[in-house]
Order: sequence, then structure tokens, then C-alpha cells
Amino acid sequence: MQGRKTRKRIFLGPEGFSERSYGRYLQQIADFHNLPIHIDCNKVTSGGEPLKVVEKSIYLLERNSRNHGNYQVKAVMLDSDKLGRSIDRDNKIRSLAAEHNVKLVYSEPNFEAFLLRHFPGYENKRPPADASLTELEKVWPEYHKGIDARSIFKKLGKNGLLRACTVEDSLRDFLVSIGFGRIFPELRN
Repeated sequence: MQGRKTRKRIFLGPEGFSERSYGRYLQQIADFHNLPIHIDCNKVTSGGEPLKVVEKSIYLLERNSRNHGNYQVKAVMLDSDKLGRSIDRDNKIRSLAAEHNVKLVYSEPNFEAFLLRHFPGYENKRPPADASLTELEKVWPEYHKGIDARSIFKKLGKNGLLRACTVEDSLRDFLVSIGFGRIFPELRN
């Protein structure tokens, strides 16, 4: 009898429900390509101020590590539009991330603009935060905050992910660190 293949445990701290769905979208791609990972992104941090998102994520990952074992890779998704308001708070984010070996995956300036860059011809679009939802709805009229992973997968597929990785360095680095470079060698370039 052959045993089950052990999956690499990954923690992804999502800011909100849409980011959680994005983590599940990444899991769907990994599963489709038989990449033996499990992305734990079940608890949202309820958005808001970036330092609070990082602190809540670190609390959750430490609690989960105590209960279920260590994560091989840890990351937090953050909107960048709220950074820069307090140098001390921004420095604390970097310090906490380094101390806990947490990668920061930035949505610049927010998640809707981040998603927009998954579409052909929009890779370099950087609308301001207050216009990003309107811009995204032009290419994805069905999009709404809190969208489910199945809808993201159906709309973006693997090609959307690879397209975004050409301009989203923190996303590409995170994906390579969790093994996506094995199934998509172009990410390693």
C-alpha cells in the first residue's frame, strides 16, 4: 500500500475575503498541477491598517504552528496604499516580517489593481486606489469584493497568474518559494 505524499505547509495571511479566495485560487492551480503543497489561508485578518494585518497574521500562524506543526513558508498579503503614513509603523512591519521569516506580498495599491494586472494588456496598469475597482470592472464586470476562488480560477486561470508575475515581484518570489517554479519554470527567470 502506497502512502499519501506529504504536502508542504504554507501560511498565507489574507487581509480580507477576496485575498483568502486568491489564496484558494493558488491552491487550485497547485492541485491541478499536482504540486504537493497546502496553502493555509482560512482566517482573514479583517483588513485595515497594515501593521494590524501583519500582527494578526503572525498571531494566527504561531497558533496554527503550535497546534498543527510548522509552516515551510509564511507570507502575508498587504495593500500598499496604506503604507507610508507612519515610518515607525512601516518599519515595525518589516521588522516583524524579518523576525518571523514572513514574506510580504504586496497588492499595489490595492487588491483590485493587483487583480487588474492579471489581464492581457493590463500588466502595467497602476490605477489609483479609488479608481482600481472601476478599472477592474471594465475587464471583469462580474467581480465583487469577497469573490470566490472558483470565479477567480475560471476568469484568470494559470495564464493570468503567469501574466501578473511578470510585473508583481513579491508575488513571483512567493510562488517560487512555495514550489511554483517547478511547474512553471518561467517564474525562475
